[in-house]
Amino acid sequence: LVFFDAREQLMLGDAGSNILGAALGWGLVATTDWQAQVVVLVVLLALNAASEKVSFSRVIDETPVLRAIDRFGRADPEGSAQ
Repeated sequence: LVFFDAREQLMLGDAGSNILGAALGWGLVATTDWQAQVVVLVVLLALNAASEKVSFSRVIDETPVLRAIDRFGRADPEGSAQ
């Protein structure tokens, strides 16, 4: 699924990303202790709050490692419109 999404052949979309998030959350709860769960919760809340002030798209574009990860597998590595 990630392969096709990265190559822009299909889109995960809201429904798919909600299912993926639920699966990851369930996996976290099922495999970690409460301290790890609190740390993850605090990090997610901080990122959510930061997203109100900071453009994550801009941060990704300005950070070479994040930009490379974001563009991994794309047909157009520069991410320009076709």
